[in-house]
Amino acid sequence: MNKLSKWAIIPLLAGTLTFPQLTHAEQSSISVYVDGNKVVFDQNPVIYGDITLVPLRGVFEKLGAKVDWEQATQAVKVMKEDKTITLKKGSKDAFINNILQKLDTEPQLLNNRIMVPLRFISETLDAKVDWNGATRTINITQSNSTENNTNSVANTNTSVTKNENSTTLTYNDALQKVLAYSYALKTAGNEINKAEESRDDFGEYFRYSTPFGTGNSAEEAQARQLFLGMLSADDKVRKANRDLEAKKDEITYQVKQAYNDILDKEINKLYNEKALAVEELNFKLAKVQLTQGVISQVQYEQLENKLDATKKTVEASEKALSQGKVKLNQLMGVSSNNTYKLVDSQKFEMMEDVDVDYHITKVLEQHPAIFELEQAKNLAQKSIDYYSYNPTTVGENYETKKITVATLGNQLAQTKDSIAQGIRTTYLNIKSLEDQYAILQTNLSNAEKSLQVTKVQYEVGQTTELDLRQKELQVADLQAKITDTIVKLDNLHAVFEKPWVAMGAS
Repeated sequence: MNKLSKWAIIPLLAGTLTFPQLTHAEQSSISVYVDGNKVVFDQNPVIYGDITLVPLRGVFEKLGAKVDWEQATQAVKVMKEDKTITLKKGSKDAFINNILQKLDTEPQLLNNRIMVPLRFISETLDAKVDWNGATRTINITQSNSTENNTNSVANTNTSVTKNENSTTLTYNDALQKVLAYSYALKTAGNEINKAEESRDDFGEYFRYSTPFGTGNSAEEAQARQLFLGMLSADDKVRKANRDLEAKKDEITYQVKQAYNDILDKEINKLYNEKALAVEELNFKLAKVQLTQGVISQVQYEQLENKLDATKKTVEASEKALSQGKVKLNQLMGVSSNNTYKLVDSQKFEMMEDVDVDYHITKVLEQHPAIFELEQAKNLAQKSIDYYSYNPTTVGENYETKKITVATLGNQLAQTKDSIAQGIRTTYLNIKSLEDQYAILQTNLSNAEKSLQVTKVQYEVGQTTELDLRQKELQVADLQAKITDTIVKLDNLHAVFEKPWVAMGAS
């Protein structure tokens, strides 16, 4: 495309790209700073509902990105280093290196400027975004800027060696590493090339014409067989492309599972450490009680055994956490010795009201297994439509082919029923976990209030340290259960949207 000045294309989009017109937005003055430098916009940020929207042009420009408008796809494409972000008109769907990410709201148009959710900036270009409501100020800090500032301070005293062992890791960072490394994706891409080569071998003629005649002559029978071969090759190309997309979905889910598993194991380890602190206090007290004759030798040994068991539990949780990190490293194709600090914590999200029947219909239209069976059934039907009653014809006879079509039809119906039942079960599991989450939150609130009372009592000498640590342990236990529930919900949401992602998950 002809290159206009770097950002001149954005104002022109008003004539070609129909974004929703922004109305009822709060347009009071909002200041924006990128890496400490104030950004001056020709259209200031606004607050739309409870979402802060910023001009796409100004913010991405300051973050060093490039923007192009693609007429063919009616999309805005933002590029920076190894990331490509695509936004389409009238859609909350944003694609980061072809990976779908939902926006808080679809892009809006205000005074011929495209406005996007502020949080989208941090989620796409690895920038930290802070909002100060009192001063109505947005501070955007690039991760490399923070890193450079830290290094420059450290270098005044000693040299700094940068390595992956001290790297923070977002979910999206992990996903991009896995997608880049995955041999399964490379293989799927090769299968597409192989299928296309096979299809091209049939020649251009059969792409645009169908065989004529009854098919009873040897020549006509051969033409029909070639045409059916062409249709089969076309199906293989479509299947290979669909398999590639399905494999990306599966990998995305595997990364989500691995990332969430580490978060879950981290908080479980913290709980076990607090449990160990309580048991150590219990055992310390037991030593005194044994000398005073308050407890028996048997009771003392029982507490000692419980302490040893708790120590082993802590060791097991540390080992499980280490194994979880190794698994994520293996997916990313990096050394098992590399350690990362995971910075994306999971948050509870209540599923919106869903028409499950309608959702099932949409999923069945997209499901790879259904797609493959429908292709097979359609091709089998074509083999009947173009069957040649010729003595030289080899393979299944006409009646056998009809049975094949009927069998595939039954398999298709059975698979649809099975998938639909799975989706309904997943939905019920999500709702059950949401109820559990609500109960856990109530229990946590009560436990935290009880802990506060115990802290006050401990400070004035009305209770023991053991009582305090036990209250802290109750809170930690509930926090661990809440995290586990959120992780399960996050995984189930992914399965509900795309059930096939779990097919290759362990």
